[in-house]
Amino acid sequence: MKVFILIWCNNLANANNSLLTFRTLRTGFPTAEVVVYDNASIIGDQVQRLCQETGAKYCRLNKEIRHHEYLKSILLNEPSAILVDPDIIFWEQVEHWDFSNYLIAGRLIPNFYDNYTRCHTVSRIHSSLMWLPDLKQLRARFADKTARYFDPITHQTAIVGSEWVFWDTLAGLYHLFKDQSHCFNDHELNAYDHLFCGTHLDLVINDIGADSIIAKGSRMAMADVASLKGYWRQQDEYFAANPSPFLDNLYELGLNQPKSRK
Repeated sequence: MKVFILIWCNNLANANNSLLTFRTLRTGFPTAEVVVYDNASIIGDQVQRLCQETGAKYCRLNKEIRHHEYLKSILLNEPSAILVDPDIIFWEQVEHWDFSNYLIAGRLIPNFYDNYTRCHTVSRIHSSLMWLPDLKQLRARFADKTARYFDPITHQTAIVGSEWVFWDTLAGLYHLFKDQSHCFNDHELNAYDHLFCGTHLDLVINDIGADSIIAKGSRMAMADVASLKGYWRQQDEYFAANPSPFLDNLYELGLNQPKSRK
């Protein structure tokens, strides 16, 4: 399967996190074909050099595209894909993971209340590290299952009753194919860590605060990358501390959680 990475950086202060995955890209994927899209970033020369060093294919986009546009292009045109965010660090090899019995695999983000968007945020498999083993089958089944006008990729906000609800990127896709999705277990989650908002911390820091779990992760990455190991557990603690009983009552809670974390 081919690995896809989108690099976006319009502030040099975010360059470290925007290039983080190159440090251990070949730890996670020692032999895989990797395609890196440089999304009109201001660090194009660095991205191109790192692609050469890691054996990744470099593709420069001279006009910036939105994240959901990039994802749609992959989901509509590729036979299969592994999505990797640039602000990921790999602790061990993941290339051999086999999710061929599923349509989607990745880290489950549970229902939670997001203080930044001020919305109840619907559970989803996060696109930061996502396996899409059979996009041809997914596209075929999608046509049969989807309501007219529904966009399962782009983030959307809606009022449900009197509450604001946020469907983040690809949340709709997960709910369409929840029965054919694999949620990473502890062993899989221990193989890597991801910084939420790592590539655009400057855009959210004033609202989330310097003491937030998101800001803390970025500081750890700048000071000592090794300190990020197991950071996903602190992120999970944040979700647990900010639940959404409203969404849990709307959706069957058991289906929003991994069946096993063994």
